[in-house]
Amino acid sequence: MQLDFSTHPLTSANSKPAMAQLGRDSALPIYQAIADQLHDAINKGTLRAGDRMPSVRTLCSQFGVSPGTATQAFRVLEMRMLVEARPKSGYFVRHASLQLSVQSSARLPVVDSVQLEAPVSGMPDTTRIVREFAELCGGPYVTPFAAATPDRRLLPEAKIQSLIATINRRRGFNASYPSHIGTPELRNQIARCVLTNGVQISADDIVATEGCMEALSIALRSVAKPGDTIAVESPTYFSLLQTLESLGMNLLEIPTHPREGISIEALELATRERGRVQAIVVMPNFQNPLGSLMSDERKQQLLALAIERDIPIIEDDVYGDLHHEMPRPWPIKAWDRDGRVLLCSSFSKTIAPSLRVGYLIAGRYRERAATIKYITSVASTSLQQDVVAAFISGGGYQHHLRKLRAALKANTARMISAMSEAFPEGCRVSMPRGGYILWVELPKTVDSRVLFRRAADKHIAIAPGAVFSLTGRYNNYLRMHSGAVWDDQLRDGLFQLGRLIRENV
Repeated sequence: MQLDFSTHPLTSANSKPAMAQLGRDSALPIYQAIADQLHDAINKGTLRAGDRMPSVRTLCSQFGVSPGTATQAFRVLEMRMLVEARPKSGYFVRHASLQLSVQSSARLPVVDSVQLEAPVSGMPDTTRIVREFAELCGGPYVTPFAAATPDRRLLPEAKIQSLIATINRRRGFNASYPSHIGTPELRNQIARCVLTNGVQISADDIVATEGCMEALSIALRSVAKPGDTIAVESPTYFSLLQTLESLGMNLLEIPTHPREGISIEALELATRERGRVQAIVVMPNFQNPLGSLMSDERKQQLLALAIERDIPIIEDDVYGDLHHEMPRPWPIKAWDRDGRVLLCSSFSKTIAPSLRVGYLIAGRYRERAATIKYITSVASTSLQQDVVAAFISGGGYQHHLRKLRAALKANTARMISAMSEAFPEGCRVSMPRGGYILWVELPKTVDSRVLFRRAADKHIAIAPGAVFSLTGRYNNYLRMHSGAVWDDQLRDGLFQLGRLIRENV
């Protein structure tokens, strides 16, 4: 049975504007109208699978637009999974098997129809379910669809072990405390890495942390206090919900689109009352659990809104390096000019979760963040920091990333293809352009919490949608991941899961 991979109701292909409507007075942005024109050509077979798309220069000449506008049109088509970029060759129409029946762009909800819940706190059922599947993921003989980390066979374990041995021989044991903001070597390498992502900082702007979650916790404590309200994506990562609860902060869930990211329109409504929201937490690049990627335009719109309402943005970019297509998407921090964006990330998703090396670029809040880091854990372990710094400086990190991205892209395609056979009619899945997180919508009659426990009895680990929100809105959803090496066990587990879903429809 084929899945409907559109994720949200789609507009009719016949509603696309004609070329004559691409003028400056069109209701759509120019880049959107150009993308729709090319989309029509693909739908009608004028441009076929494998065909080279018109060049950026050709679009500039044909429509009288800038190269930036033409490039943005191609990014829209990439988000619709209709074209792919090939280095030094341009854009090409994707093969039908890779388009997976995405027929048009999904539209964000109309602003007037957006429902905003009151700020809430408390997680009566979430914590228990999270603990259950965390224990399950660490157990034996498990088909791992729940974990949010890549298969260890895709990680550079041998190289990291070698670096640990080399560094230990070279420096020996040092009983002194390391710097509370991180070793200079690590911070220098991070500053160089983020520079290629449009973020211009110095090593002194960085605070090293124990993974990304500590960075997020420090960032929240740097800009807000217990009782404050924090706007978050809905759905969002359950550990963020737990962190907010532990800090005594309330959260306001903002509708988030599986392709476009957080609804800026809804956020605008939520922040009209000055002082209602003290911070915004977002994951614009390959969001967990949706896998969504915000366009550069919407990232800048979000930043503009935050500036207008004088609200800090806490940005989680932990999956940003795992893009399936070039170029690497920039974080919102790249456009930050007044230091209101606090960028959090780590190497847990790319090198090794066990190293627990993360970082926070806190902008105007740097001094407070450094103080909170010191009083929280004094400092992070220097050995792990030195290992990561050596891995980056020696060129191993970028080489590893190229292989990891290719593997994750291939695994995601295999996973979605197998799901289209294994899952029953009425299921839908997101189509991430990076990372390895898949958001699956089940028929409304299926309770993902019940399915979670029945799957656990079969040693299959899944993450029920209920833990990604406090609204009860995602009970018929699952988060799965495509970061495992594809094998017979994985395929068998997927078909077994499909049978369990059918039994619960």
